[in-house]
Order: sequence, then C-alpha cells, then structure tokens
Amino acid sequence: MPSSRLLNLLRDRYYQWVPLSTRQKLRLSRVLPNRMQPSMPPRQPLTVHTTPLSDTSPTGKLRNRPRIGIVIPTYNQLEQLKMCAGVLSWQTMKEFVVVVADDGSTDGTREWIKYSQEEAFWSNRLSLVSGGPHHGRRLGRCINLGVANLPADVWLVLLLSPDVLLHPYALATYLDWYSSYPNTLFAGRVDWLPPMERSAIQRIINTGGINELTTHVQRHVPLEQVATTLNGPDYRSRLGLPFADKPAKADAKSMQREWLSSMNLAYPPRLHWYVEGFDEQMRGAGYEDLDFAERLALEEMEIVGVDTAPGLHMYHDDHAAPPMEAQRNLDYLIRKYQVQDYPASVIDYYTAQTDWQYWWHYNRERGAEVVSADGTLWVVNAARTHRLQLPDEAWLAALGFPRYEVHVIAPDELAAFENMGMAADPLEDGLDYLRPPQPSKSVQPAE
Repeated sequence: MPSSRLLNLLRDRYYQWVPLSTRQKLRLSRVLPNRMQPSMPPRQPLTVHTTPLSDTSPTGKLRNRPRIGIVIPTYNQLEQLKMCAGVLSWQTMKEFVVVVADDGSTDGTREWIKYSQEEAFWSNRLSLVSGGPHHGRRLGRCINLGVANLPADVWLVLLLSPDVLLHPYALATYLDWYSSYPNTLFAGRVDWLPPMERSAIQRIINTGGINELTTHVQRHVPLEQVATTLNGPDYRSRLGLPFADKPAKADAKSMQREWLSSMNLAYPPRLHWYVEGFDEQMRGAGYEDLDFAERLALEEMEIVGVDTAPGLHMYHDDHAAPPMEAQRNLDYLIRKYQVQDYPASVIDYYTAQTDWQYWWHYNRERGAEVVSADGTLWVVNAARTHRLQLPDEAWLAALGFPRYEVHVIAPDELAAFENMGMAADPLEDGLDYLRPPQPSKSVQPAE
C-alpha cells in the first residue's frame, strides 16, 4: 500500500489540474485499491482542433504518446472490423491507439490484426487482447480487458462498436470537449443506416467518404425496428439527451440510464475504474450498458451529447441476440439494484421491457408468489398480472422458494392472471441463474 505522504501528494496534484465536485473529492480522498487510483491528467492544454504535423511520421506511424485509447470489443465481426478500422485511419487527430478485445473469434480476426500490424500506420497503434475461448457473449469482460490494456497515460477512453463508422473529426472533437468537461462522459451521436450491403457501403465511402454515407440515414422517418437492428437517427434525442455541436452550447446532465451506449462513448479512464468497470457477471447479449449507467448514476456522474463526433451504424442481421439472454440479464439487473425500491417511473421503465414468459422474472427476491390450483403448480409475479406454470417442485429452489411457501387458491382466482405458459429454460445453465452481488452505492476502500 502506498504511503500516506505519497497519496496526499498525488491527490494534491490531481486536484490542481482536474476540478472535481466536493462529493467526488471526498470519495477520492479515501485510500482506494491501486487499480482504482485515478491517473493525473497532463498539465498541457487539452484543446486540440487539428493534428500537429509532429504527431506522426510521413508514413503515419505514431510518434508521440497517444491521447485517446479506442477499445473495440468483437466476436466474429471481421468484415465490419476491417471497415471500422479503415475509417479510423482517416482521423484528423492521429495520436490514438486501438485495442481490439476479442471474445474468441474464429473468423480470422487474430490473423488479420497480425497482418495489419505490419503496416506502418498500424505497427505501434493496433493491438489485440484475447478474452480466451468463446463461452457466450461477454461484452463487459472484453471492454474491461481492453481498457486495462490501454497505455496508462491516455486522456480518454473511447468505446467503439466494430459495426460503427466514426466521422474523421470525431477524435479531435472529443479532445476539444474534454478540455471543457474533464470529469464527464461524452455520448457521441450514433445514426442507424438502412439495410445496405457492405460492398455498397464501401463503394460510397471510397467515392464520397463518410459525409456521403451520412446522407443515406433516413432522418425523415421515425426510428424503426428492422429485423434485429434499428433504422433512422439516434433515438436518444427523443429520450431527453440534448446533443450540442460546441462545448459552449452544451449542458452536462446527470446520467440517465437510457442515455448510455457503448457503441460510441468517450470518457476519462479513471471514471471507468472508479465505478469498477463493466459487470463481468453478465453473460449473453443485453443490458450491459444499462448496468454501467446505473452505477455511474449512483455516483452522480454527468454526460453530454456530442453532435459533432457522430458514428454510423452499419446494418447487419448476423448477430441476432437470443431474447432469453437479454431477459436473464434484465432480471439480474433488477435484483442487483433492488429496483422495486426505486421511484415508480424507474419501475415502469424496467417493467415495460420485461417478457413474462421467462421464469427468471418470477424470483422470490422480486416479490413473486407460488400458488397451487387443482394440483397444478404456478408462480405469480409481484404485480399479480402474470402467471407461469412450473413443471415440478424442483423449480421452487431455483426461484428461491421453500416448499412450505405454496399457497392453494381457487381456479377462478388463478384465471385473473395472464397465462404465460410452461416454464422452460432455453440456456445451457440448467436451473441456474445469475446471482447479483450485494448492491453498493460507492467503491469501498481497501482493507
């Protein structure tokens, strides 16, 4: 453990260069684990509008220390990753590195990265970190691995999805905003392209660049669901997140759970570890971002929408997420944060996304009740609006019920609840489910 004198020195210098709120200072004044210690930003002015000529060599090779570390989590998305990286090479601000966090891809991702590292531009700029063999989607684990493997002195982390094409001025824009909001998260706008072949997208980029591709976003129609993805402009404007084109016009807002997306999100790396990063317990697709946002909101972090750092999401239907994975993560999230104790508006937000045909939502922790009618075993949700039949008593333990908590009711009383069918587990974990840790509203100091 570092000496108290050293910690005081670090804190004094940290506060000198980064203005923090009183509450943040009090939290950071505790002795945090080493991996949580905030890094001190450089003393130089942070405003960057264009790339200095000394940033790179004539071949594009990185000379100076990187200012932005880009983390791209991926699994079998090689074609999208190639296009994403190709557009990144056009960034006007060249002082960046890219860490591809691979979740066990089998499509040649590792080989392509090794080949790309032989190019002058990517030789000391692109790296790969492996999450090991694929065992289902583990977005949170990949993001944490990627952030942990960035250079220690980067000013900003940028989480970027491999199916998002970033505007060439985006990185310079993020640095410009960072000089005005050093303790804030930056939500870059993400517009959703309509269904287009990747070859067509590449032709448009080659001839007219990202600006030409942007004209294909269907802004005149409401955002719509297309197969397994979306089509239209960024949906977060309708959810209350204001996007501004200049820092002077921006208004930092308290974090709202529905505003955060890891598809195009920048923030100082110290914020990542202060809330302990992404939750690696969550497996499968869905709600990892929402969990991260919940903890940022608990720590009263702020977010601004950046209109001038846009990304374009490329349509694809080859990564459809099984709905049962998302629903299991949703149940985990609700129990982890004890959402039943939240304001009614928050409860309604989560309830609207709940699919009651999945048995995880009938857990005893969430106020469900087991009943028997005419010898048939049922579980009823806390709101007493839906019921699910249980195949046998073995399911009681999986849902957290003792055998003596089975209440006998009349068949006509049972009919008042909507019948969601028979409980069945579509995942490979049998009757297991994700067990949340005890909720905590702040990072605890080391023992």
